[in-house]
Amino acid sequence: MEGKTEYVKNSINFGEPWDEGDMVLISESDEKVYASNAVLKMMSPVFKAMFNSDMKEKNMTEVKLPGKSTTDLVVFMEAIHPNTWATVSVWNIDVLLQLSREYLVDKLIKRCENYMAEAEPCLANFIRAAEYGFQEVKKKNMQFVLAQPLTVLQQHYWFSKLKDDDLVNILQTKVLMQEYAFCTTTNLLNNYFDEDYTCNARLRCTKEQRKGNLKLCPHKTATLRKQTQDAYDKFCSYKKTTDFVIHPPGP
Repeated sequence: MEGKTEYVKNSINFGEPWDEGDMVLISESDEKVYASNAVLKMMSPVFKAMFNSDMKEKNMTEVKLPGKSTTDLVVFMEAIHPNTWATVSVWNIDVLLQLSREYLVDKLIKRCENYMAEAEPCLANFIRAAEYGFQEVKKKNMQFVLAQPLTVLQQHYWFSKLKDDDLVNILQTKVLMQEYAFCTTTNLLNNYFDEDYTCNARLRCTKEQRKGNLKLCPHKTATLRKQTQDAYDKFCSYKKTTDFVIHPPGP
């Protein structure tokens, strides 16, 4: 895990014995992390079942957790213990999501979801949201992903972590966006050079202007530009209301 965790004042050093540290978690490197039995059982039904069952862990004060690093266990303890309650951040969210899902710590999962919902959209949060089923967070970050050039996304560290289904969905939606923009622009340009095209602003023209050639209407370019923007806004509204399934515009 990169970076560092944000700590609250008077934080506990879980790497050393402390007053309520009556349970010792043994990491993959055989290092000890001192935790509270009561807090573990209160926060995690997995630990509660482990310590209350007839399994050998019930009467043990030490539990080995293969595959768990010392750093990750400490970060996890800091996030679930009431006396520390570390803030979810970009530095610890991946560890917290992984361990909270494994040990079914629903409150911590919700804290991670809330953090991503308030964070600036990014490819990493899109992938996290897809992995952990945060649909609203995924939609929010999808808007950001679609706005990025594919070449930019491909250079991102997280791009290789995209699931195949999500990557296909992104590529298909980008193609539809380009097709829609091309067709809309083509239709507007065709209308622009059509003598039957009516400029809305022309109603405000003087009689002399109305007698002139429609192609020379001073309002035409501005009107075309506005209609192009209106068409784009309409396209965006389709994306927002259809979960990125693009439908053709109405008549």
